[in-house]
Amino acid sequence: MNTNLINIIALLIGSLSYAFVILLVFRVLRVNYFNPVVKSFVNLLTPLTIIFTSVAGGVFGILFAAFLFKFISFYIITGSAYEISDLIVYAIFNILSSISQILLFAVIGGVILSWVSPGNPHPLPQLIDEISNKILSPIRNYLPDMGGLDFSPLLVLIAS
Repeated sequence: MNTNLINIIALLIGSLSYAFVILLVFRVLRVNYFNPVVKSFVNLLTPLTIIFTSVAGGVFGILFAAFLFKFISFYIITGSAYEISDLIVYAIFNILSSISQILLFAVIGGVILSWVSPGNPHPLPQLIDEISNKILSPIRNYLPDMGGLDFSPLLVLIAS
């Protein structure tokens, strides 16, 4: 088979893994499913989501789908150059890294949006703000009032 075709197939399968990671973040944080961005994203992945959630159930099914697609993409790219156990571990760490990157970028995006355009009615900034607030609100509960300054994003950045 052509090497470029194999790389394209691996890229598409890897992208599907990232899509399931995003869906996992939506499910775990329980974002507003009436948001048009979330609604279209969920509708796009519904056929595959039904298959994996019927096998493993809910969040674990989505996590399994993300892992499976990431593992398959790594296996397609590397072939037999690595052991399967190494690819499994690498896929797990890659998914955990993807989740932390999505959450980190959502916090950074939420901070920037709060400075540039607070209360923007567009669905994408609303989604970023919602994810950011759901990550930062438990931290804000434990921080004392600093006179209008919010240090919770700084703590998230230091922790990541």
